[in-house]
Amino acid sequence: MRAIEEIQKEIAHVEYARAFLDERRTALKAESDQHRVDEFAKATITKRLAEFFKAHGLYIVDVNHSERTEGHYDLAKQIWRSRKVLIPFVKCLSNNMTKSFSYDTSKITLAQKNDIRNFCLVLANKNWLTFTQSDKTFEIVPSMQGEQRGFIHGLWAEEVTLYLIVKALNDFTKKRHLKHKLFWDLKLKQIDPITANAVDMQLDLVAQLTGICPLRNY
Repeated sequence: MRAIEEIQKEIAHVEYARAFLDERRTALKAESDQHRVDEFAKATITKRLAEFFKAHGLYIVDVNHSERTEGHYDLAKQIWRSRKVLIPFVKCLSNNMTKSFSYDTSKITLAQKNDIRNFCLVLANKNWLTFTQSDKTFEIVPSMQGEQRGFIHGLWAEEVTLYLIVKALNDFTKKRHLKHKLFWDLKLKQIDPITANAVDMQLDLVAQLTGICPLRNY
């Protein structure tokens, strides 16, 4: 068995080597980034966006600018438009994803019951749940998986936020005769990175405005 002093000396050598390799890896990554071909700066649709962030010491690692999938967007709009009654229902559904439950509707109006029923019909058509309705309750049997559970658990709020932003942006640009482009899931890296992480910043949504006013990014 080796002496403790010998073991500690070897540990110190290993830690020094690891620190040296980490520092060297960071330096090589930074040098490599300086020679990278910035495809986003070359592409017409993202050129001005890339120029904006480059002026702030960042370059684009990845960005989505194609047609946004709206599989759950209509659901989010439905929740927001009847939010007084549907948000409490969605929260209850989120807490009971793996078991059937009764949802009390004895203290809400007929119109609010219809809002819940219409929402449940949409979810039933998507095979997210089955339900039956009586005068005072809805009997709910959830059957959601993966992405569906994620939406009910909280992603619906992100879609609602997107809906409100797009609604406000469309109204704003129309009144001021501006055009706009939307980018989402924008991943950014510092030009002179402090760490070797692949991404230093991520933005959920970026709006690029063009028209009478100069380019602005939000």
